[in-house]
Amino acid sequence: MTDAPRYVLEQPASRATAILSFAVFLPAACSIFIPFGLLAANASELGSAVQNHPVEAAQVAIGMLLWTLLFVWPVVRRLKQTGLSRSLRIQGGNVIETTRTLFAHHETRRPLAQFRAIVHRIHTSVGGMQHELALIERGTGRTVVFHEASHIGRDTVDAAVAALGLPELKPADLVSLSQFRDAIRVTPMPRRAAA
Repeated sequence: MTDAPRYVLEQPASRATAILSFAVFLPAACSIFIPFGLLAANASELGSAVQNHPVEAAQVAIGMLLWTLLFVWPVVRRLKQTGLSRSLRIQGGNVIETTRTLFAHHETRRPLAQFRAIVHRIHTSVGGMQHELALIERGTGRTVVFHEASHIGRDTVDAAVAALGLPELKPADLVSLSQFRDAIRVTPMPRRAAA
């Protein structure tokens, strides 16, 4: 029997977002097929047009391919993410992430030892401030949020550090100067001539 989860974070899917996504993207998905419908309507003339004008037929085929890539792919990706819900459990020395959409279910299980530290971050937006506690993965630096609240006090951070046995990093410690080495250009000051 495994021990009770130390931390559980549930981020359920918003029904309003799912309905709005379908209301917006379903008509867009249907409009994608208009050029294909126009070609199908003229199918009797299509064969002779391809034989008589192969270059123009190739241009139409390339245009249809680009149309598909530009419009179908983003709509399909958005529809696949509709109903996205996420849950995270830290239990039995493992970090278990479960992601669900209308079309898929995915679970990732990683050992807690794969994470190097905990970070307390504050995000601000039009909706207000959101405090988060996140695990930082070794090697990749990827962060996994395991606790969210409108305010996280020092005692909560200390309790998480003690419970998980990981050190705390300050958000400023995550940014290294190596990320900015191409943006920072140091030019020496011109020397003044001796008077």
